[in-house]
Amino acid sequence: MAFYRTAITLAPDNSAAHHYYAHTLENLGRAKEALEESATYLRMAPAIPHAHHMHGHELMRLGRTEEAIAEFLKTKALEEEYYRTENIPSRYDWHHAHNLQLLAMSYQSLGQMKAAEAVFREAFAVPAYTDFLEFNRKAWPEFLLARGRYEEALHASQELTKSEWPLPRLAGHTLAGEALLATDRANEAQEELSLAERETEQLPVNLVATSPFPNTLRAAFLYREKKTEEAQALLQDIVKITLARPGPDAWSAARFELESLARSARQNGDWSLSESVARAMIQHDSTYAGGYFALGLAAEHAGHSAQAREQFAASEKLWGKADKDLPELRRIQAGVSARR
Repeated sequence: MAFYRTAITLAPDNSAAHHYYAHTLENLGRAKEALEESATYLRMAPAIPHAHHMHGHELMRLGRTEEAIAEFLKTKALEEEYYRTENIPSRYDWHHAHNLQLLAMSYQSLGQMKAAEAVFREAFAVPAYTDFLEFNRKAWPEFLLARGRYEEALHASQELTKSEWPLPRLAGHTLAGEALLATDRANEAQEELSLAERETEQLPVNLVATSPFPNTLRAAFLYREKKTEEAQALLQDIVKITLARPGPDAWSAARFELESLARSARQNGDWSLSESVARAMIQHDSTYAGGYFALGLAAEHAGHSAQAREQFAASEKLWGKADKDLPELRRIQAGVSARR
């Protein structure tokens, strides 16, 4: 921070200094200050796609999701204009798929799943030229798993397992195993777990230690084996790892990763852990409806009707611009009707 502040003092109109100072602030979790810096960067460089994308980061982090969507869409339009003008295929720009993924996550957070699906699908179709960009393609099968579309999730995950790099293969085998387990194909899921574990042997120890893969799948098997305490411990570690990752991209993805963990615990009858993860979701992002929905389900299961109503009302309000046929909203209405 001291270096960038000094650079800005010496050259107040240096857009690069404001750009990287904003990144420094956001990685430290100082979102409001990062928003101000990203706004300065955007004023200085309005024709640069990343300037809009960067501002979208901070708006998203502060719960101003619709404004963030507008910035991500502006980024997309500027990029596509650049590709046409310069006759450069979009697949050569790493930033393109990255921006699409954050745009899709923003739609997902508002409950606009149709819009999210279209953008996730577009991002997944973009070829990746590094292991990390290929790994990020996991967002599409993760979305499909979250929506209960297991066969599609399996197909998308299997594409990742064919990657030339171990990191995306690790994610692919883990997610394929989760899709198989959800459709009661435990033997095949066990094979995917074995393959995922084999991939960890090719990765740095510190990277494996901070990854949810393949432990999310391993925890699911522990639940099946009635080893609830071991499964809980594993998932609690994943929650800590998920919340500890710095940066706006990790922050955005964490909402849905935590939601997946809460869902997994719930499906395995571990309502106490599901409630705990739901509270972590709300603490992580108090503007995301999914946390309140998960907490409402836990309260409803425990017979706490008043608390369930309160949490469902909060999630319904935050999903005010969601798809009208969003299953979560139908579930809330069904619960209200049943209580009447």
